[in-house]
Amino acid sequence: DDHVGGWMARYSTDEKWHVPHFEKMLYDNAQLAEVYARAATLLQRDDYARTARQIIDFWLHSMCDGNGLCLSSLDADSEGAEGIYYTWTWQQLGAALGDDPKLLAFARDVFDVSREGNWETTNVLQISPSAREKNDYWKDARWKSMIDHLAAARQTRPPPETDRKVLTGWNGLMLSALSRALRLHGAAHLRQAGERMVDGLKRHCVGPDGQLLRSTCGAVPGGPAFLDDYAYLAKGLVDWALAYGGPAQEAYLSMAEKLIHSAIQQFMGDNGQLFTSAPAHKSPLFPMRADHDNATPAPAAVLIGAMLALDRCRKSAIYTVQANRCVRAMWYAAASHPTAAATLLAALIRSPQVLSDSARVGWRIGSITAKAGMGWRIEIIGEIPPTYELSAEPKIIADCVGFPQPPIISQSCEAIPNDISRGGSSVALSILIGEVNAPAEIKLTVRSSVCSASHCLPEAMDTLIAKIGHDIV
Repeated sequence: DDHVGGWMARYSTDEKWHVPHFEKMLYDNAQLAEVYARAATLLQRDDYARTARQIIDFWLHSMCDGNGLCLSSLDADSEGAEGIYYTWTWQQLGAALGDDPKLLAFARDVFDVSREGNWETTNVLQISPSAREKNDYWKDARWKSMIDHLAAARQTRPPPETDRKVLTGWNGLMLSALSRALRLHGAAHLRQAGERMVDGLKRHCVGPDGQLLRSTCGAVPGGPAFLDDYAYLAKGLVDWALAYGGPAQEAYLSMAEKLIHSAIQQFMGDNGQLFTSAPAHKSPLFPMRADHDNATPAPAAVLIGAMLALDRCRKSAIYTVQANRCVRAMWYAAASHPTAAATLLAALIRSPQVLSDSARVGWRIGSITAKAGMGWRIEIIGEIPPTYELSAEPKIIADCVGFPQPPIISQSCEAIPNDISRGGSSVALSILIGEVNAPAEIKLTVRSSVCSASHCLPEAMDTLIAKIGHDIV
């Protein structure tokens, strides 16, 4: 990390993690700040709390626009060279520290700097192994004095270029980091920063049609938002509501709910699968799934977590039903590559019932056709979760709402081809019922149970409504 400024670099360029790539990105700094703040609480580590505070303070003080929104990134290059803004020759260190022998000695011990340089012919400010082992260097009075001197000297250098785009989703990630830091520190400036960020997002990242925007740069709005923008901001708002508390909490939860509802409408497929883009994006490519974690968390998993968190806040199950459908649709990806599904698994830890419910067979009406002189044939599709299979043929009871119960003349069950990327398997139940005067509604009760190689789950009962002779059949 940058010990003078407080930000974190994207990655290291050497195997010892000594020399960073000096570009700074909001998305990874926001995630790191949230993780450090959470770890500080769980592990009671003051150094982690300090790191989280430094990262957030850097972005709030140096990388926010006039609306309280965080800018996207800061370049690695300045004066035609990478990292020159952040590195120091021995002579530059001496001049910055006023040639104070005590501060120079302290810098040498803490940062492992030398006249020859620790990287090519210059010095990268990296914590030395001995200082890292003791982990008390930052408590020394000389530390603050040294950092203040170095920061003042660095301000005289030409800075790297700033990418001044405001990305909605990345600001959602920072809002989550601010929420966790507010819980940890309770500082007034963090509360004010979060309030400004939410207000700025409402005023500048929502289009005239009320839909979320992907980005904004100055007064120029970007295009329609993608799933990650909706998911990260919805999670950020739920996190902020929980950290903020008080009468305003419900207002923030309501904002999150609107985003979740809109995301479901735009990005969810028929089987609960969430996609990164919506028809409004008019992409020439086929929709991409949003299942796997990458440099940023899987948008589908983040949205699932936001839905479950919202329901926990309100002690309801309104969105848990939708979350269940999403989990079922992406469970194959998680089971096949669990290391790429950490965000999903973390969300389910706090809502284990969703994981249990996802092992049920998902039944839906497939088709309804009239059979002349015989009655109606109803096809019911069942999606069986990965690693499970039906333990027996399902049982079906038909009840004609408001009319005498029609007889089930015949019933069959057969496997049907399934998209391998979705995992699991599917079956088609086909039942033939006797004559029913249309229009009518047939209530179908399906009783089924599944088993894995190690255990069987209790029988589940699902109710479906087949609409006979309605407009949609």
